[in-house]
Amino acid sequence: ALQMDWRAGNTARVIFVVTDEPPQSRTYARTVQAAQTARSMGIRMMGLAASGADTTAEYLLRLFAAITGGRHLFLTDDSGIGNPHGEPAIQCYQVTRLDSLLLRVLKSELLGERVEPAEEEVTREVGRQQGGVCIVDLTSTTTTTTTTTVPPLETSLRTTSAAETTAGTTDAMATTVAVTSATQVLVPCDPCAPSAPSAPSAPSAPSA
Repeated sequence: ALQMDWRAGNTARVIFVVTDEPPQSRTYARTVQAAQTARSMGIRMMGLAASGADTTAEYLLRLFAAITGGRHLFLTDDSGIGNPHGEPAIQCYQVTRLDSLLLRVLKSELLGERVEPAEEEVTREVGRQQGGVCIVDLTSTTTTTTTTTVPPLETSLRTTSAAETTAGTTDAMATTVAVTSATQVLVPCDPCAPSAPSAPSAPSAPSA
């Protein structure tokens, strides 16, 4: 695909990598180099994990997305079609039809902003997310010996094209006893992939 005559200028360039298994281990370096070449050409790689894809395949597809600023997509068992699909190591995602997912991904590239599914398009949702970012509730206990001011446990993680940034802190009072503090941590729905994970269903009907 990288040998094709890609249009230059202000246009969307996308490669969908559909696979049910990773490349052979001896070609890993060459495969990652291909993703780096795609990035230099302004091409985003969208991985689509099919039935049978293992954790190695998921890792590599998500790596492609991290390198090129793409997204990681995957099929689920919701349609009841095909072989079993592995559960991804992602904190949150939405399951929609595959055809509508692909259209939203392409529309997002053309508009330059994330396009969310309509409520009626979502078959089911795992976890909570907002604008492509998972919202995870955490509870932590801290013991202090004197009354003091400590930084809160509030951390906001968001993705850039291939990196994460940490934002903002405020002050919170801690007492001389164990204090349980609940907070929300925002983590990328698809770590290292800037646009959030939507999970499509199997191709025909009802893994973001």
